[in-house]
Amino acid sequence: MEPTKNHIQQTMESLDGMAQATANPFLFDKVMNRMRNAGQSQMVKPATLRMAFAIAVVVIGVNVFSLLHFNSNSSTGQSNAFQKEYFSYITNF
Repeated sequence: MEPTKNHIQQTMESLDGMAQATANPFLFDKVMNRMRNAGQSQMVKPATLRMAFAIAVVVIGVNVFSLLHFNSNSSTGQSNAFQKEYFSYITNF
């Protein structure tokens, strides 16, 4: 029983030097400022719009290229068999 009492006593003594945490004095002002400005809409930067448009153009371009490339290569018998096996549901509509 003695080791348990020592452990409890050490735990209680470790709490003696504790103090209440102090916040940054400007924290309240920061929070209030953010709450006031929360309703205002933020403008999207033109560079962000240009980047999104460029990425969309690249993705669409790659898709069109791959469709044209794989459509022109589908004349072989092996790719036709593959297409009939796995994509037959597309031609049924």
